[in-house]
Amino acid sequence: MSQHTPGPWSCQSAVYSELGEWSVDNPVRRVALVNDGAHNVEANARLIAAAPEMLEFVRMFADETETSKSLKAMDQARALLAKVEGVSL
Repeated sequence: MSQHTPGPWSCQSAVYSELGEWSVDNPVRRVALVNDGAHNVEANARLIAAAPEMLEFVRMFADETETSKSLKAMDQARALLAKVEGVSL
């Protein structure tokens, strides 16, 4: 299995672009440049930026067996949803 670019990833409007693009970056380099030609480019960039955390969550959730860990998983799920949806908790 190949490895993805390490997270965390963040996204922001590519201000130098006249095309309405959004960039997805980790602290070291660009991961993706998003321009789907539609009005949902920001939402797509947020979803891409959350991918490493979503993968980690799915791995953690797959290993859950205890109630206390399940509560932690629910908190992490809420934080991920907020990140993907662009809202604060």
